[in-house]
Formats: sequence, structure tokens, C-alpha cells
Amino acid sequence: MSVIVRLEEIADIRLGMPFKTAIKDLGDDGKCYLIQTKDIDTEGLLRMDELARVSPPVDPKKHYLQAGDILLRLRGPVFAAGMFTGSKKLPSVTSNQNAIIKCKENDVLPDYLQWYINSPLGQDYFNRMSEGTNITKVSLKTLSDMEIKLPPIEVQNNIVRIKNNWEKQRDIHRKIINNGNLLYLNICFKLLKEGN
Repeated sequence: MSVIVRLEEIADIRLGMPFKTAIKDLGDDGKCYLIQTKDIDTEGLLRMDELARVSPPVDPKKHYLQAGDILLRLRGPVFAAGMFTGSKKLPSVTSNQNAIIKCKENDVLPDYLQWYINSPLGQDYFNRMSEGTNITKVSLKTLSDMEIKLPPIEVQNNIVRIKNNWEKQRDIHRKIINNGNLLYLNICFKLLKEGN
């Protein structure tokens, strides 16, 4: 049987690392990767390919992300949550424009919680509770008070399995569409150039 819980009951929630100046990519001189709001797409995928490398003015160790951390964009119009699965070479941090949600053990699966936040149930909550007119935002208090429908772990596992299966299929469809677009454009440009 499912229960309704507040997010703060099943997860620790905090802001990412504050940056007082404009963020500059230091390239090879950076000590850690920085995940910004632009690196979380509207479907909740973390774009880890081109992260900025930074050297924060304070010791970033206590801000390092761990696999299973959920990063939530706190500014709208879409409050998407991405799952951090680890870094390539360096540790990663996120800015304070994102919330870090760390599930408490044995209560909830991180993949289920990410799915729930990104689902119409979670997005409807954010749309009702967000503040501001032009640029909407969600406070940590609002996030902490979010009600989560928490089914048994077996049901969470089933939802995660279905979600992962769909995401794999969606990625295959995207690759097919991208390849089709390239093929179609190449044919059209060839016709344009050669006329035949």
C-alpha cells in the first residue's frame, strides 16, 4: 500500500555551491566539474559532455556530488530533476541554482524519486507552488514540503524498470530520427548542388 510522505521525510535536501562571481570555465586548470541548470535538460537528463571546469574560492570537498544524488533545477519554466551517476576524471559540484536531493536509505529508490519529480504529479506541484511571474522559482521550503506518493519498494522497482526501458527505446528513436535528418539533408544538398 502506498503512503503519502513529505520529501524532507525521505530525503536530505540542500542547495548546491554558491558562486559569488560569474562562472568561468578554467579548462585544464579547473579542480572540479560544475553542473549548472543549463546542463539539466527539460526531460531530466544530465548533459555531462561539456561541463565547465572550475576552482571554487572555498574548499569544495563538502559540496562534491555522489552517485544517486538528484539535481533539481530551482528555476522554471520546467523544474526538471536529473540523476547524477558519477564524473569522468574529476569530482563534480553544482551551483546553488540547483537543489541536491539525497535519498535516505531504505525509504525510497533515487530513480523512483527522480521519476516522480519529473512526472506530471511532480510538475503540477511545482507549477502550483512556484513563485514569480517572469522567471518562476521554487524555494527549498516548498521543495521540502512536496508530498510524494511512496509505494512499496517492489512497485518502485517496477516503475523504474519501465522508465528505464522507455528511455532506452526513446534514445533509439532519437538516433533513428537524427540519422534520417542527416540523410535527408545530404540528399537535398546534393540535389541542390548537382541539380540531378
